[in-house]
Amino acid sequence: APAGATATPEDAAAAAQRRAGVLLTAGDLPGALAAADEALALDPRAHSMRAVKAIALRQRGDLEGALREAARGLEAAPDHAALRVERAAALRLLGRLDEAEADLSRLLEVRPQAADAWLHLAAVRFDRRDDDGAEAAFSRCLELDPEQVDALVNRALLRRRRGDLAGAGRDVEAALRLAPGNVTALAVQASLAARRGDHAAALAGLTRALDRAPESPHLLLERADVHLFLRDRAAARRDVERALALEPAHARALATLRRLDAIERGGGADPLDGSLADLQALVRREPDRLDAWTQLATKALEERAFGTALEAADRLLTEPDAQARGFGHLVRARVHLAARRFAEGQREADLACAARPEDAAAWDLAGVARYMLRDFAGAVATHDRAVALAPGSAVFLANRASALVAGHQAGRAGWAERALADLERAVALDPDLLNAWGNLGILRAERGDLDGAIAACERTLALAPDHPLAPRTRAMLDDLRRRRAAQR
Repeated sequence: APAGATATPEDAAAAAQRRAGVLLTAGDLPGALAAADEALALDPRAHSMRAVKAIALRQRGDLEGALREAARGLEAAPDHAALRVERAAALRLLGRLDEAEADLSRLLEVRPQAADAWLHLAAVRFDRRDDDGAEAAFSRCLELDPEQVDALVNRALLRRRRGDLAGAGRDVEAALRLAPGNVTALAVQASLAARRGDHAAALAGLTRALDRAPESPHLLLERADVHLFLRDRAAARRDVERALALEPAHARALATLRRLDAIERGGGADPLDGSLADLQALVRREPDRLDAWTQLATKALEERAFGTALEAADRLLTEPDAQARGFGHLVRARVHLAARRFAEGQREADLACAARPEDAAAWDLAGVARYMLRDFAGAVATHDRAVALAPGSAVFLANRASALVAGHQAGRAGWAERALADLERAVALDPDLLNAWGNLGILRAERGDLDGAIAACERTLALAPDHPLAPRTRAMLDDLRRRRAAQR
């Protein structure tokens, strides 16, 4: 109101509405709720205040309250877009995905330019694991609002799950340019760094995220895992104890604490690093330790104790956790492939990929199974996912190259060039990778690069002079040397 004038009820209601919006943006949820209630008392038609209350209640974790508030608003204003979006958001978080999608689809029929509705529809599809639909909805949201940080961050999470690490990285970088302190973006960026093997960058990113969200048990435990990888057990323990102070019954934190205690009881030796017999004793003493069952399966595979590996896999497959079940399928796949049961190995590897879509090793093994079944196109496509998840893995590059070479020899155009590029990268990353040098010699010889082919054959024989294929490599090397001599 002008100076000296008496404020009207309308002025007071408008002021309360503005205050509610400011407080909500600032994260003052009690203040936003109080201001919204004040605005509604002054003007019951201020339906946007119902949306403010629904948002504040949802952010506070009162999903039923948020749903009730949105529903009350929609009774009076059934076409109110923000209220419909908020009701859908509460329904999604309550697990009522069909109802949430129906609400959003109805809204988008009449308001196809509503970017926030596309964002929430993408979230519903993400929860359904409709990855194609979710990506399309996130992308549509970003077409309408290129600076929608939540869409960028959540599309990054989706792309990471799909194995598109480059795309996830681009989305995270864009989100952090717009919102440098976004906690989820920092956490995703750290996880991508860890996947690249850059644990120092992962540690720095998680520390930045925790500076902004110091009471997040999830972030604390993520950082504890990095500390453990770097063998800084004191720092890992501090993070675990902080997580337990915030959430005393946190299962992951308790499991990590038990592991740290066991390491200390062993004089600094991690019981998970013990022998096969030690690990079998450990799972008998602590049958609920998933990390012990996982390590037992891994050790048994290394020692070709396939019966023990399958026993551990069967135990992991009883778990509700998808990661544990996926690892169980992965172990089964390795046992089947070792026994040359390739179709069974492919089936188990595919189940592992479905349960652990971000596990590059699962995709690589699924590619190997397809290669053994002579499905070279399927093998290459599956290895593509593995390489996208772990572009620095020489083994995954070499395995994809093997499928490309086989396809090339079966008449696939352009595959030799792709294989050659993969093999050159693989031997640069790991100069001792035997199968990469063998295939590199074949391709270089085909292209008339006799010096390069000879060098590859010599390297192959130096690495494995007694390999069953060594006589064939020696014969090839002799032929190449004769051809080179004839050219001089």
